[in-house]
Amino acid sequence: MYYGLEACPVNKSQTKSFQYVVNCCFGKMLNVRSKEDIEFCTQMFNCPLVDLTVAKRKVKFSTKYCHSENSLCSVFRNRARSELDKIGLNATLY
Repeated sequence: MYYGLEACPVNKSQTKSFQYVVNCCFGKMLNVRSKEDIEFCTQMFNCPLVDLTVAKRKVKFSTKYCHSENSLCSVFRNRARSELDKIGLNATLY
């Protein structure tokens, strides 16, 4: 489900839709219906919130993109740096 999200802009409503899919999958797999139980199950299975996962993947992707020696990547390097600034996470984690 996360494939390619690091390269695409994702707004808040899309993030909520992705989280809904994750919650529904956990609910069906574990035969759980309440929101609290589903949240507990996602924590127990170490499945972080979608917005955190997408942000981490964006940081990793943009950092690699900024450090790439590829000439095409150098054209869009400023865009990748602005994405890192917009995310506001520490890019040195990766």
